[in-house]
Amino acid sequence: WNWRRSAVFAKADIVSGLSSVDGCVVLDRTLRVSGFGGEILVDPARANREPRELRNLKTGERMPETELDRLGTRHRSAYRLVKAHPGVIAFVVSQDGDLRVFASTQDDVFGFDRLHAWVHQSESE
Repeated sequence: WNWRRSAVFAKADIVSGLSSVDGCVVLDRTLRVSGFGGEILVDPARANREPRELRNLKTGERMPETELDRLGTRHRSAYRLVKAHPGVIAFVVSQDGDLRVFASTQDDVFGFDRLHAWVHQSESE
């Protein structure tokens, strides 16, 4: 168990090093690195044709896509990727260190943020 735990942390350290390069790090379903340093290009028209709507993962409430405008290019491109392709998860780390996640199902796209706050919440909150 300790060996596997150490291996996971070593691999996570390698992937985090790749993420310091400008661009995205792409992992497959088995968490193998498929590429890094690239840009996610999804035709906005294709993403707009998809019926999936953006929802808050915690509440399930629909969120207006205009909220993404304040977040910047990497968030919008990650959102378009998961909207265009069901079953995709995108982790977006902003320049100030905030982490947001977008994940899609056949029906919806879920977005959530403030993960750093959730990690530090106590069980009683």
